Amino acid sequence: MKNFLVLILILSFFRAKAQELTLAGNAILSIKEAGMTVSTPSIQLRDKSRLIHPAGIQLSGSPYIQLSSPEARIITNELFPGKAYEMEVGITSKTIVRLTAHQEGSAYALGMQSLPSDQSLPFTWSIDPVATDKKSGTNLFFEWEEGIEPKPFVLKALVSKSEGDWQMLPVPISGTRVGYENFNTWSESNQFTIKTITTDSDFDEVPDVQELNELTSWSNAGSYSDLDGDGVPDYIEMLDQTDPNNKMDYLDSNSDDIPDYTYNRSLISILDDLHRTIEWGDTGWMHDLQDSILAMTGSGRLEQIPILWKPQMVDVYSHGTYKVNGQIDLPDGIFNPYIIIPEMLVEVLPKAAPEDILLTNSEFTVVSGSSNYEVGAFSVVDSFDDVHWIKLLNEGYDNLLFEIKGNTLVWKSQSSAAGKTTFTIIVRVKDRDGNYLDKFFEITRHRPDSDDIPVNNTFSPNGDGINDSWWVPELRYFSGVRIQVFERSGKRIFYTENPDKKWDGTSNGKVLPVGTYFWTIEIGEFNTIRKGILNLLMQ
Repeated sequence: MKNFLVLILILSFFRAKAQELTLAGNAILSIKEAGMTVSTPSIQLRDKSRLIHPAGIQLSGSPYIQLSSPEARIITNELFPGKAYEMEVGITSKTIVRLTAHQEGSAYALGMQSLPSDQSLPFTWSIDPVATDKKSGTNLFFEWEEGIEPKPFVLKALVSKSEGDWQMLPVPISGTRVGYENFNTWSESNQFTIKTITTDSDFDEVPDVQELNELTSWSNAGSYSDLDGDGVPDYIEMLDQTDPNNKMDYLDSNSDDIPDYTYNRSLISILDDLHRTIEWGDTGWMHDLQDSILAMTGSGRLEQIPILWKPQMVDVYSHGTYKVNGQIDLPDGIFNPYIIIPEMLVEVLPKAAPEDILLTNSEFTVVSGSSNYEVGAFSVVDSFDDVHWIKLLNEGYDNLLFEIKGNTLVWKSQSSAAGKTTFTIIVRVKDRDGNYLDKFFEITRHRPDSDDIPVNNTFSPNGDGINDSWWVPELRYFSGVRIQVFERSGKRIFYTENPDKKWDGTSNGKVLPVGTYFWTIEIGEFNTIRKGILNLLMQ
């Protein structure tokens, strides 16, 4: 046959006799009419040739249609639901392929190619739906001639590849026959072959084929038949010649009460360096923590183990070394009988001490009638933190005359500190890392001029709560104060050296009459004296 030859046989009940038939290049042989047959000793497909509806081919000298190129295809006609379509094809030996469609109008293209592997049949079948919109379930059946597979070839399993790795199909194998009911994972390229017993997709040491027979998962290393619950697969116990129905009977070479199978798959050491150094106050340090650790199992195999850390145990505002435990998420088939708990050492570096403490104002003036004097507000100079505690350091110097409310320095109004205008205090600021800074401050108090202090010249001690006593409150801030009241006759009727003491209009417990009296005020601090008249009104 020449390239690009298209031979279409359309005559009813036509029977052709010929020598060996070879399709090459892009040749197409299509037998469309039902009942048509083409008789030939053998037929071979090369290059990109196509044989459409091979049921009309009768071979007299060969047991199968020979596919000599991986790009050659045999194409079925459109199949009716439930109708089986069987082809006898091969490369160097015969394979029977039977397809049963589940959807009307389904048609399939079949090809074969060599597969150089010592763990599978030496060829694969390529089966693809012709109509891409008709990919419903299809029953697949394969039967091959025994003796062509590599040795040893004990158990077999059907595997499929669709643009990726080979994947096991959950079907049992019987001798040289395998079938898959309702295969529906069609893609642009679908290949099938038979694998040997050595395939172990999940590395649990139980072959995929064995897991197929046990109805366990060949892709989950923790899924296998274990009748006695000792953690050792029944398949392994069969190889070790231990009793799969006795929980206490397993292979234990080092007598540590841990089965060898479990030990080989158990964590015995962590290989990662679990030490972190972080800057003081770094609240985002946990975002960079690794989400897995490298560990070694008893067999020497390295495993990346997912882990969840508990960083709430670290106070980033206090330097020191903290232990952070991790909660490991064991992958399927990995054990931890020795209860290895990952522990990370997190070192929080020290913080530098505050640089300075400032006071917005260091002077205040006493005012008549006021009992609350706010001196100024403290602020801390610190390049690393804005949270601090400020307090007066102990009771030394003049600290007892002041208090700090929040960050504000306040004069205690009940303290007069007579005669003093300059005070020294010592203040300590402490940060969250325990660092502190002490600093002296000099506070100046301004008093009214002693000559300008107003002196009340009238009072009425009648108990009405208004102007019931006579005193000069501003004098309490001066030292050496002496206050006297005299009658017109010159008799002294009131005397005190305490400016906070008030005269109530009596003398020796006797209520004095309404009238005019005289007062004198001496301030020894300045060696001055003032005099005046005081009117005592109706009592």
